[in-house]
Amino acid sequence: MLTLPLRPYLRLSIGLIVLTLSILLIGESLGIVPDKSQIILDHRKKLTEILAEQYALGAEKKDLSQIEAALNALVKKNSEVLSAAIRQSDGTFYAMAGDHQAIWQTPDVGNPSLTYIQVPILQDNKTWGTVELSFAPFDSNDFSNIVKNSFWGLLLFVACSGFLAYLLMLKRALKELDSSAVISPRVKAAFDTLTEGILILDEQGRIVLANSAFCDKFGLAFDSLMGKEASNLGWEKSSIEQLKEDWQYPWIESFRNKKTLTRIRLNFNAGDDSKSVFMVNSAPILGENNQCKGALVTFDDVTEIEDSNIKLDMMLKRLELSRNEISRQNSELKKLAEIDPLTGFYNRRALNIYFNEVFNQTCEQSTDLVCIMLDIDRFKSINDTYGHQTGDEVIKLVAAITKENLRDTDIVGRYGGEEFCLVLPRLELEAVLRIAERIRINIMDSTGYHAYGVERVTISLGVSTLADGVQNPNEMIDLADKALYFAKNNGRNRVAVWREIFQDNVGVVVTENTATDQNDMVIASNDAVITDVHQLHAKIRELEQLTEKQHKIIAHRLNFDAATGLPNRMELHSRLKTAISYAARSNSYVAVLSLSLSSYKRIHSTLGYEAAEKLIIEISHRVSSILRTTDTISSDIGISNFDSILSRKNDNGFYILLSELKRDQSITWIINRVYAALNQTLIIEDLNIQTESAIGVSMYPIDGHNPETLLDFADQALHNAESQGKGSCQFYSNKMDNEYLAQIKIESGLIRAIERLEFEIFYQPIVNMQHGMITRLEALLRWNHPDKEIFAAMSFIDVAEQSGLIVQIGDWVLREAIRQLAIWRREISPEIQISVNISSVQLHQTDLAEKILGYLQDYRVPAENLVLEITESMIMQSIENATRILGHLHDRGIKIALDDFGMGYSSLQYLQKFPIDFIKIDRSFITDIAANNCNDNIVLGVIAMSKNMGFMTIAEGVETEEQFKHLYKLGCDEVQGYLTGFPIPKEQMHKVLEQQKLTMHIKSVAVNQ
Repeated sequence: MLTLPLRPYLRLSIGLIVLTLSILLIGESLGIVPDKSQIILDHRKKLTEILAEQYALGAEKKDLSQIEAALNALVKKNSEVLSAAIRQSDGTFYAMAGDHQAIWQTPDVGNPSLTYIQVPILQDNKTWGTVELSFAPFDSNDFSNIVKNSFWGLLLFVACSGFLAYLLMLKRALKELDSSAVISPRVKAAFDTLTEGILILDEQGRIVLANSAFCDKFGLAFDSLMGKEASNLGWEKSSIEQLKEDWQYPWIESFRNKKTLTRIRLNFNAGDDSKSVFMVNSAPILGENNQCKGALVTFDDVTEIEDSNIKLDMMLKRLELSRNEISRQNSELKKLAEIDPLTGFYNRRALNIYFNEVFNQTCEQSTDLVCIMLDIDRFKSINDTYGHQTGDEVIKLVAAITKENLRDTDIVGRYGGEEFCLVLPRLELEAVLRIAERIRINIMDSTGYHAYGVERVTISLGVSTLADGVQNPNEMIDLADKALYFAKNNGRNRVAVWREIFQDNVGVVVTENTATDQNDMVIASNDAVITDVHQLHAKIRELEQLTEKQHKIIAHRLNFDAATGLPNRMELHSRLKTAISYAARSNSYVAVLSLSLSSYKRIHSTLGYEAAEKLIIEISHRVSSILRTTDTISSDIGISNFDSILSRKNDNGFYILLSELKRDQSITWIINRVYAALNQTLIIEDLNIQTESAIGVSMYPIDGHNPETLLDFADQALHNAESQGKGSCQFYSNKMDNEYLAQIKIESGLIRAIERLEFEIFYQPIVNMQHGMITRLEALLRWNHPDKEIFAAMSFIDVAEQSGLIVQIGDWVLREAIRQLAIWRREISPEIQISVNISSVQLHQTDLAEKILGYLQDYRVPAENLVLEITESMIMQSIENATRILGHLHDRGIKIALDDFGMGYSSLQYLQKFPIDFIKIDRSFITDIAANNCNDNIVLGVIAMSKNMGFMTIAEGVETEEQFKHLYKLGCDEVQGYLTGFPIPKEQMHKVLEQQKLTMHIKSVAVNQ
């Protein structure tokens, strides 16, 4: 609403005169104000009545000349009387003055008129005639008559004269009451010389004085401030404390508590999107009897200081990030320099350094120190038999078991190929021997080697102590190594302790792997009887191993199908129970698929049992092959890995157990792969056999919470699937069944879309923040569905990846984008670039690089004009493969952009090895970047890291100017989002590029911000 800057006395005068006029109007409506026209009418009627009485006397005397003379005198002397006459009862004029006949108009009966008045003349109580007088009209069009003779004239007079009177009176009164007059001109002039803003307030918080600095800083006029409450000037609270209900402005606190407040931070909003920051100091003004009469308030403008502090903070954050990065890199370098990469133990150099430190400290404090040398028995034969890769796995497992039995303060180093050195400070020898024996037994009893075909691994250990008279760590290691040598020469798989009293090798205390007591000790020597005992123990161990193998064979026959080697229902029940327990803890899903082969009975009845079993075995091999590749496949398409088990249910059926399924993970693609394997023709007894199958599915926790329920519900779902026809799949849950059907529908639609070329590419601009110009375009896939809907890629890309259709779709996108790029290079600019997303499935194609380079060659497009976008998870799933393919493409000139950065789990150590040109910051960090300090710091860190590593940064999902400005302050290079441009078809984008005259690096195109 528009407000006029009127002075106070003008506003008050207007208000008072309006009030006065309102009172007069109310009086008029109530009849209190006299009506001048009524007064005149009464006066004229009275005059006419008096004349009627006089003329009645003259008429009785029949003195006509006197009556005419009187009438003429009345008309001549009275300007208001225009004519006069005495009319007899018969209508004839008895006497007349003026042009009465022409002027006179007989008034309506009962409606008196101010202009024409008639009064009867009575004789003997009878009407003899009438006196008629015509007067000048009262309601003339003359403005002066209206003003003089009407109520509105009175209102106009009161309005004009009253306003002037009020104005003069109030101006003088306000001048006398002016609060600023309390301050002498000299004091005010002194305040005006100060650079700080100053207010003097009265006890109600109203402004008495504001110096020039305050008016200038706040953009307010001096007159508009006088008498206004300081609390109503447009302050904004700037802290959590100020948002509390009981918080008061500093001057209010000064009034209440009579104390001085300093350095109170307040924000001021001038209303033009500009905000200022002030530090406020308030001191009470005390009068007689210590009563508060007001307050003196000063305002320091610290806006520029605040901005400088923000910039300084950002600089400090960048420095802190750089410092942290340097510290991290130093830590990584130190780790690389000190840690053995295979075991995670100290290497030999670092071991010597830390052993020396502990040795010197132990000598100073006179505490215990024990050294153990550990070596893997017959390690060379493991390498020769199973290969060096298996040997490395054995070393890692031995190192892991050893570490589990030690303290964090113990020093562990890899001394040689399969030899380790353990340094245990502040432990007595007996405690160390118990630890060494526990390590030996745990390594011997471990079954972790079975996965690599190794039945058992043993170790030998040699122990020395500080009490053996050593002078340095090397001597201590040497004695422990001698004890280890003794243990290896006397049967291995034992702990030998070097003692000072046996330095001449008379004997060494040794602990053996005896069946009676693992802690017993015997004196070892070269006596032949001892050797026979060792051979006896070796024979016993050999028999125990044979017994263990027999037990394993029996257990396998009880839990596995003899024909296929698959787990039977009993084994599946156990594993399903374990999978459910894990799913309950990890908040994941478990799926049970019940599969039946209807063709089994037909084969059995026609070709016999053996042929039917061959069918089952072949099917089990095919399905097992599918399940064994699911980890690789799911990794390729960005889905979490899961465990899968194929079990034989009965003669013609199987169970498939899928565990560790994530909540958003679909199993439709697994079912489709199983069907694809089953639909292939099998050759049994030289006959081509076409299989017929159906699948029923139940899921934990949707359908049940125990193995029995899930297996039963899967069979019920299978029965429903069989009733619907061969090749059907049915979920026990209607919801899951609908989801499965929806997935199948999308997959079917994609197959049709590939055949009918229903796909289209939209293009979205990427804008340089420094210049506000388009730098490149991102190609985004769209599906023109027959139902006249346009689907974005995110609505169908998962199904395309899971079904394998993404390969054909991705090839089309690459070819079409490069073809369009060739057109725009000719017609718009040779420098234009297009960015294309690559699927994880495509990245695992061995011929991907050749395809892309072939498309570029076919359309004669330089490699530098193409940018390929990949995600963190894609390259981390297969680092070697991704590095090889991307490195080859990058060497040929193609740019690489890392999309959705921050949402994956990539290691910066690996990241710096990848050939990356752009880092695209995920939109989840951009949405509330200005309000979320955490996201702000993450984005700032990514930008700083990218600059240090030579990458450009692109922020995705920029939709507001606030986000754009904030990213500009953080130093982001480029942005992409609805603020700078929506994805549009190639025809529309062509017009945009033509209008903007896009030329990369030479002339940039401004984008409407």
